[in-house]
Amino acid sequence: MKQNWNNLADWIMTKTEKQSPTDRAETIAAVVETMAKEQVLSSWRDLEAALHEAWKRKYGASVIHAISAHKIPESLREKLKSIANGADFTEAVNENLIGGIILRIDDKRIDGSTKGAIKKIHHALS
Repeated sequence: MKQNWNNLADWIMTKTEKQSPTDRAETIAAVVETMAKEQVLSSWRDLEAALHEAWKRKYGASVIHAISAHKIPESLREKLKSIANGADFTEAVNENLIGGIILRIDDKRIDGSTKGAIKKIHHALS
């Protein structure tokens, strides 16, 4: 069944890629309606996971989350968003980081924070 969700996810991406937001919403509504008719709506999470995987295959990442000590400047925000075109991008401020940034790109974590650097030094000296 996983292959079917992967195929549907690929079809949805191809179909919606160049659609307007209104047309895209209509396509997704049609998919949901069909899933309800086929009584497989309980498998929505499987389709969602397949969509994230399809997005990662095509664009390199599906979710980027940035945590920084201070508000991210617009120029850096745009660079981070360009890592994977169209990936869901969220950001948060955590003043406990002191400085720098932590990036979570799908299941990868990149710690470029001052707090993370201090922890690495502490572990190295322990």
